[in-house]
Amino acid sequence: MTHEFFISYSAKDAEIAEAVCQTLEKDGLSCWIAPRDITPGVKFAEAILDGINQCRIFLLILSATSNNSPQVEMEVDRAASKNITILSFRIDSVLLSKSMEYYLSSRHWLDASTPPLEGHLLTLVETAKRLLGFPMNTLGLVQPAEAVSRPLQKASTRPTLAPNPFTFGNPIQEPERFFGRRQELRQILNRLLSSAHESTSILGERRIGKTSLLLHLAHPKVAESLGLTPDKFCLVYVDFQGLTDITTQRFWQRVLGKMSLSVCDRSMQIACQKLSQQAEFDLFDLEDLFESFSNKSLTTVLLMDEFEYVTQNPNFTGDFFGGLRSLAIHHRVALIPATRRELVELCYSNEIKGSPFFNIFVNVVLRPFTRQETDELLAGYTHDRFTSAEKDFIWNLGGGYPQFFQTAGYYLLEGKTKGLTGNALEVYTTGNFDQQADSHYSYLWSHCSESEKITLLIILTLAQQNPSKKTIPNLENISRIRARVPQDLSVLSKRALIYDIDGSFHIFSPSFEKWIRNEILVIPGEQESQGNVEQWLKSHGRENLKEARKLLPQIKKRYWITMSELLRDFSIGFTAVGVFEIIKFAIGIR
Repeated sequence: MTHEFFISYSAKDAEIAEAVCQTLEKDGLSCWIAPRDITPGVKFAEAILDGINQCRIFLLILSATSNNSPQVEMEVDRAASKNITILSFRIDSVLLSKSMEYYLSSRHWLDASTPPLEGHLLTLVETAKRLLGFPMNTLGLVQPAEAVSRPLQKASTRPTLAPNPFTFGNPIQEPERFFGRRQELRQILNRLLSSAHESTSILGERRIGKTSLLLHLAHPKVAESLGLTPDKFCLVYVDFQGLTDITTQRFWQRVLGKMSLSVCDRSMQIACQKLSQQAEFDLFDLEDLFESFSNKSLTTVLLMDEFEYVTQNPNFTGDFFGGLRSLAIHHRVALIPATRRELVELCYSNEIKGSPFFNIFVNVVLRPFTRQETDELLAGYTHDRFTSAEKDFIWNLGGGYPQFFQTAGYYLLEGKTKGLTGNALEVYTTGNFDQQADSHYSYLWSHCSESEKITLLIILTLAQQNPSKKTIPNLENISRIRARVPQDLSVLSKRALIYDIDGSFHIFSPSFEKWIRNEILVIPGEQESQGNVEQWLKSHGRENLKEARKLLPQIKKRYWITMSELLRDFSIGFTAVGVFEIIKFAIGIR
């Protein structure tokens, strides 16, 4: 399988190589890196040769150790013999060995020897896209005039279509493509810039933009513009996704490795690297390190993505969280974890839930974009090329949920690029959107409790009625139908499945409303018999629900309990109205 990059490095530079790989892949650029991509059972040398042969760019992490590594030299020789574009990412100011000078003297290279590393990684991404044929602005690429590679010549002589600015499935990394979240950023910054450098917990449903927000904060230029200057703050982004069996020792080794790449002070870089390489270290060692940071007036900000992989891991005891709290309170360490639910709800034991660690946070909940924020993003991405009708169309598909309106925008623009218009464009966009959104909608729905599903159905049903004082989906009317609604509304709001406009609750997207209807309704021709309905009602003690006899045959059997509960609740709130007709209209029964 062809990949954009083969990453060649010395084992001593593994931390930086992993950071390079992660940065490129988060921007959609595929990488081959050992040992991750070596198939079990395949000989090491064969796997390396295959990896090099199938790459478009050979990326060398050039350091003092790789400069004199026989293994790295063999990899460079192979790439050169295959006429593969070689790009050196130089992390040390090193004089090339004679062998390396032979291969690299006329090749592309980037100087990344001065901290912080993050800024150089951004330049690497831009350079990579240029070499691969992406249209880019002026870059910081250092190369001799005679060494323009064939891929770059192709890109400079052949007109290239502008890439689609919308993205889904990957976080936003470029500051110019980050929109919204002003209020959330202000809350986080106010606490970071306070005298106590306070911690903040970011909550939000998956695909709501938690990673994009953390990466935005960690971007060197953004951080400096927000007052988080590198002489005062060391911002460290760490992603714990998938690390289900990580230990406390590995946790800190990972964090310290990232810190050594982020901090500008050379002595602190060395101190982080030295501690991370120790076979064992304890809380006292960590306190000494962070005290050294503090003595230099440096505040460490740990931006910890997917932190539930830590709180749900039994390797992390109360002592770990107590130690982390101590660092945050006494040693100028600010913690910004991002999780799907409140931290205390994500613990593996009651003992951990009782830890005072969780008391140091204020929660910032990420909710869907407002219509104004969505329109601002659409205008910014397309230079205001979408019409008002097209913006309405995107809103009806995705609402303010970033994952979904990015998907809708992507396919609408793709359709227009293909020359589609009118109904053909709408069908193309909707079909592709539904295909992408289905699994995400299923996840959102399946992670609702039975009561929350009923509350969503109540909101959907009320919203479909003729507007009146009694049918507005506000707290009073919904509570009149179902008593435990306030708790459900709180959870659904935090999960961004509903939003509140002037006291009236709405499901975040008409497209999700349509999905719920399709999920509940039975496929025509597969209805249960009336006899089966009667038997079920009797066995569940619900014979008095007369309306259920007409409704349940149209509903998938796994939702009969849900719908009978909905019928009972509506019968209490709408005694004078035909409840079946109300619900039938709302969920689309013909």
